[in-house]
Amino acid sequence: MKIDFSTLYLGFIFIMAGGLTLLMAQKGSNLNPVAGYRTGWSMKSPETWVAANRYSGKALLVTGFVTLICGILVWLEPLAPYGMMIVIAVMSVGIVATIAATETYLRRNFDDDGNPKIYRFGVDLHEKPLTGTSQPESALPSRIPFTILEYILEGLACLGIILALAAVIFYYPELPDQIPQHYGAGGQVDAWGGKGMVVMLPVFSLVLYGLMSMIRWFSPSSSGKKVSLGQWRLSLDLIAWLKAITVWTFTYLSWMTIQISLGQAHSLHAAFNPLMLGSMTIIIVFYIWKILKVGA
Repeated sequence: MKIDFSTLYLGFIFIMAGGLTLLMAQKGSNLNPVAGYRTGWSMKSPETWVAANRYSGKALLVTGFVTLICGILVWLEPLAPYGMMIVIAVMSVGIVATIAATETYLRRNFDDDGNPKIYRFGVDLHEKPLTGTSQPESALPSRIPFTILEYILEGLACLGIILALAAVIFYYPELPDQIPQHYGAGGQVDAWGGKGMVVMLPVFSLVLYGLMSMIRWFSPSSSGKKVSLGQWRLSLDLIAWLKAITVWTFTYLSWMTIQISLGQAHSLHAAFNPLMLGSMTIIIVFYIWKILKVGA
């Protein structure tokens, strides 16, 4: 194991940024264009300023600790040559997730003028509603619960990521210096490169999974009254399907790249591309039809 402290710097930076952002939340009405979480929504009122900095500060702390842990894990082979690249990828996902989650949080809890929709300022926004106030029956819930289908697809996606990472770690020492780097339409290898590319396949899979997962953090209320609860449920099911297919596509590519490199196979299965593209197309068309039908 080769220790490289440079992979830890970004984690420490984000931990400090999270602490400073939480400090800005303690200053109440001290809105400013220089320090803190500054967006159009966060600077609408003192309430949104405090809520945004408190929420994003906690998210940045989580991002910092996760980045720090990844910075240590990449000291292990075979991740070491790509340590900083992996850390930057994790950090980038964390930044996007922090912004998306914070903006959704503000839209869910504050109106366009920056006033709390239901909850008192200075109290945990998820616990204590104003006396005599109730949420309209027609309003969409702030969080849509997972369906059984989503749980199954999320489990399959996570399983695919774990299997791909395990295969790469297990077989990496046996791989030759040159491995397949690109496949043609028929599944034949048409480019070769360094074996480090096999490490990036499950990493890309994980990053894409994370980016698509952020869609679930957006509140139904942020998209306006034109979107019904039924449409949102169908949309989330569609995203879960796409995540599972994407992850298992990369898992298959990781496994076959290993097998071809070791001489156990010569190409991808001829049905791989048609099956993958066909299944995605069918699922997308089916769910779009269902969403339009519900909204009609």
